[in-house]
Amino acid sequence: MNVQIEVEQERVKNAYETVYNTAHKVVLAGLGLFSLAQEELGDLFERGEEFTNKLIERGTDVEKDGREMFNKMMKEQRKQVQKTVDKAEDRVGSYSEEILNRFNVPTAGDIEDLSKKVASLSRKVDRLRKAQEEEVVA
Repeated sequence: MNVQIEVEQERVKNAYETVYNTAHKVVLAGLGLFSLAQEELGDLFERGEEFTNKLIERGTDVEKDGREMFNKMMKEQRKQVQKTVDKAEDRVGSYSEEILNRFNVPTAGDIEDLSKKVASLSRKVDRLRKAQEEEVVA
């Protein structure tokens, strides 16, 4: 039993040392981070104007890129909306023609075709009338 107790004590001791060493490293890392941040902030204050100008420059670039990206996105959205509107207009046109056909209402194309036929027939009638008048006179 003594051996088992000694083995357990050794395991606990090793676990304690591991936890202690890890915690110690975390504390040291925190102190190092604090020290480094303090140095960097000191340098930052010394080079404040240079840093501010760099921030302004980057901000300007980001703003420009953002604006370009927004404009590109809006252009794409407009294209999509126009496609949708075009499809809707085509469908409405098709449905309108279908409804007009069901009620036997002539479409603009039908009226145009009839107008052409009437004009053609009018020309033929005029020619026949002239020919008939010439026969009567002769």
